[in-house]
Amino acid sequence: MDYLDIRITYQVKQWSQCSPKTYYFENINTVFTGIPKTGCSNWIAALLIANGDLRSDIDPKHISFIHGGISEKHRMRKIRRTYSDDDIAGAFSFTVVRNPWTRLISGYRDKLSNEETQGRQKHGIKMDIVKEMRNVTKPSKDMYPSFEEYVQWV
Repeated sequence: MDYLDIRITYQVKQWSQCSPKTYYFENINTVFTGIPKTGCSNWIAALLIANGDLRSDIDPKHISFIHGGISEKHRMRKIRRTYSDDDIAGAFSFTVVRNPWTRLISGYRDKLSNEETQGRQKHGIKMDIVKEMRNVTKPSKDMYPSFEEYVQWV
């Protein structure tokens, strides 16, 4: 078996075992794997526009629309029924990573603070942090951990 055969074998495994957050945009021949808290909603929106599925940007308050039906047809687990490994193998593929410190801040603001953002709060984690950091047995729903408490908890 020569090098080319090994590479094709590897690519077949790669595309058949990819993340559920991997998308293929056939009109622009691009594969994107989203990583939470790295702007993946905005990347998916931009790719949907470039692919011709979306006509303009979405209001940030309606960003969950991006992760629903409009992008679902591009998820690799669905697209693999239509496109072969050879079709996908030649695609430009990428992901985006983020500085861990800015990701920590964003996670706090989006999920744990009382700030209004596009994300959904994680009340269970919020309550766990308040319980542990303040020694409160039954925190009220209007109690939010401070950023300092969050960092110490992490």
